[in-house]
Order: sequence, then C-alpha cells, then structure tokens
Amino acid sequence: MFGTTRLKRSSARWNPRNAESVSALTNLRDNNQWQSYWSNCDTTKT
Repeated sequence: MFGTTRLKRSSARWNPRNAESVSALTNLRDNNQWQSYWSNCDTTKT
C-alpha cells in the first residue's frame, strides 16, 4: 500500500527506474520476504 500511495501523490514525479525500485521493495514487505531478501543480499557489491 505504501508504494502505490506514494507513487500516486498529486504532483509527484517518478522516473520508471525509481518507481520500479519502490514497487519491488513494497512487494518484498507485503509478501513477508523482507528479512529473507536482506539476509541473502550481498551488501558488499557496488
């Protein structure tokens, strides 16, 4: 819900890449996969 609400704000402007990133993070949270994703994520990559 957070992602779509944020994306739909009046006068909000999003480029497609940032909108997709917010949507992906929201999806992880909404599907209870947040912890699993970040525990398996290699944060040393740049």
